[in-house]
Amino acid sequence: MTKVKICGITSVEDAMLAVDAGADFIGLVLSKSSRQVKNTMVAKITREVADRVPIVGVFAKFEEMSRFLTSDSTELDYYQVYFKIPQAIMRPPKIGWIRSFFIQDDTEDIPFVHQDKILLDFKNTDTKKMNEILKQDQEMVKEKVFVAGGLDTRNVGRIVKKHKPYAVDVARGTESEPGHKDPNLVHKFIEKVQNA
Repeated sequence: MTKVKICGITSVEDAMLAVDAGADFIGLVLSKSSRQVKNTMVAKITREVADRVPIVGVFAKFEEMSRFLTSDSTELDYYQVYFKIPQAIMRPPKIGWIRSFFIQDDTEDIPFVHQDKILLDFKNTDTKKMNEILKQDQEMVKEKVFVAGGLDTRNVGRIVKKHKPYAVDVARGTESEPGHKDPNLVHKFIEKVQNA
């Protein structure tokens, strides 16, 4: 069954909401963003839910990851990164890496050369491009791909039913405003995935 990652969590309340609703992962944005989480809140969220679901730290730049690892001792289960993973890391993730790629209209192949989980962010493409990319290697999509970008309660069920990815990733599609979750949307999104 396709897993659900609820990303853009900024409070203990929203973390508990996501976990209680059935999320399989929660994502904490640790780069500059309207959803960025301060280190003190990372520690609070981790204390509350780390024994229930894996926690993913999301980093857009290596410098931001390096800064977090230097200034915070909180252990995260996964690092989701949009850059090449350096050879040496001062504190690797407890479980593993999620390599993230923005898919553009001119993207031709899924970058399956990595051993890690892969997140494909389709926010800059249409459904036709998503279908074209995800059809390339359906077994790999089922085993390791997080699908992200523009997902919400209206389209996620259809996408999961058609492609059966390893996981789907959502932030905006479950929010009342950036950084604040809407309980109805969180529950409905997870239900749509589970029923697909």
